[in-house]
Amino acid sequence: MRTYKLTISYDGTRYQGWQRQATTDNTIQHILEWSIGKLVGYRVRVDGSGRTDAGVHARGQVASVQLSKLYDVKELKDSINRYYGRYPDHEVELMKNGFHARKCKGKKYEYYIDCREKPDVFSRRYCYHYPHKLDIEAMREAADYMIGPKNLQALRMTVRIRIQSAGLPTLKL
Repeated sequence: MRTYKLTISYDGTRYQGWQRQATTDNTIQHILEWSIGKLVGYRVRVDGSGRTDAGVHARGQVASVQLSKLYDVKELKDSINRYYGRYPDHEVELMKNGFHARKCKGKKYEYYIDCREKPDVFSRRYCYHYPHKLDIEAMREAADYMIGPKNLQALRMTVRIRIQSAGLPTLKL
């Protein structure tokens, strides 16, 4: 078996999130599995470093897939882009066996606020439109309470996902 790391970016507006679902094929995971499966000739399982909800975008999300033999990374990347070509900003790397996307070092969430009177036509899908003046000093003060290690166990969606023994998640601003 050969393990490949996929680094992908996508506009999630038209998708039902990352995770494969029984009720729709319109998920990022399904599209990746289908496009790679077309190349290799059998069903594959793509594992993501995390999940996104419907309509959520990602830049640099890591996924992994194990294939039965060695494939040229360019051929694999071209196959993904052929069927998933609307967003051809993907990287494919051959990794040592044992690599898994869930072992990523961290995640970065970015939120954008557009304070102009009218929303920008080009960025409106990627930012929150709030046509008012922001109180930056109050925002900085509030952010101080969020910085540092936090026990976020109560915010976990399922009990199957455990906080790793490496410690508590840390928020960096």
